[in-house]
Amino acid sequence: MSRIFTEKLLVILGYRAEFASNGATGLELFAPGKYSAILMDLHMPRMDGLEVTRKIREIEAGTGSHVPIIALTANVIPGNREDCFAAGMDDFISKPFRREELVAKLARVPMR
Repeated sequence: MSRIFTEKLLVILGYRAEFASNGATGLELFAPGKYSAILMDLHMPRMDGLEVTRKIREIEAGTGSHVPIIALTANVIPGNREDCFAAGMDDFISKPFRREELVAKLARVPMR
């Protein structure tokens, strides 16, 4: 699913979204307490979603904060889900996803 579609869907659902063009930029944008949730693409240039997630969890360590990270991936291969959870992600959505699926996942996240 394209970034533009996801962004429009999030706006329709009442969320404010910020996007990063690559994993390194995503990590630069992160700060504990800044986001209610992160939708993390697994395949990004410069740094993949697993590495970004591990680094976010390192930053959060000792701060008492924990932002839910939901994996988004088009390439669901055996072990993908387990790799995501091992890296510190909280949930998983395979692309293309249905609107209802994203709504259900985000409904579990307390929004700030």
